[in-house]
Amino acid sequence: PNDPDAELVVWRPEGAIVLLNKFPYNAGHVMVAPIAHQGELENLDDAQTADLMRATKKTITVLRQTLKPEGFNIGANTGRAAGAGIPDHIHLHVVPRWTGDTNFMPVLAEVKVVNEHLLRTAKSDGGTTAIIAPRDLHDELVALLADLGAVAGSADAIDAPVAVVDASDAKGLEFDHVVVVEPARLVTPDASGLRLLYTALTRATQTLTVAHAAPLPEALQPATTS
Repeated sequence: PNDPDAELVVWRPEGAIVLLNKFPYNAGHVMVAPIAHQGELENLDDAQTADLMRATKKTITVLRQTLKPEGFNIGANTGRAAGAGIPDHIHLHVVPRWTGDTNFMPVLAEVKVVNEHLLRTAKSDGGTTAIIAPRDLHDELVALLADLGAVAGSADAIDAPVAVVDASDAKGLEFDHVVVVEPARLVTPDASGLRLLYTALTRATQTLTVAHAAPLPEALQPATTS
């Protein structure tokens, strides 16, 4: 009851448990594990195997209905040498996938961009979320969210799941989760550009994501050593 990670458990079917991965590869990444404490798949008896696969099938059905992925990666890492994070308890990974959900960020920045915060996946009350962007991208972002089935509002539209905020209007606002879009376009030659960037990057209380196609501004480039 006092475990803060307990809220990541989303289902306890007979003989199994389904929980969100604390370090997800993608939105909706879950692990399905048997209740039986076994480290290898072949050590499960027939009934335990049936419980595990029944829970996995139902999990896939629910994810397909709610997140509408275009595919799944489903599998297990058994043994530490194979990358198992919990080598003494077998579990299956179910990872929803969408076309184009991989990009240059993991390779160049060692950052995986996940399009939904973990606890927002776990429960409907995921906190406030804002997309902070240059003013000229506002309408395009609102339209894009509409195409994805999300209702976007302004910063004061508290019922909207996502607020799209012009960077110049972000000062004094605060959100649980923030996505800053194209930070290089917020930086102008004078000092006000860096102040605008600083404001955008400091509006989040829990998670901050930076999304960009153009190179990052110099202020966000990693320091180099000679």
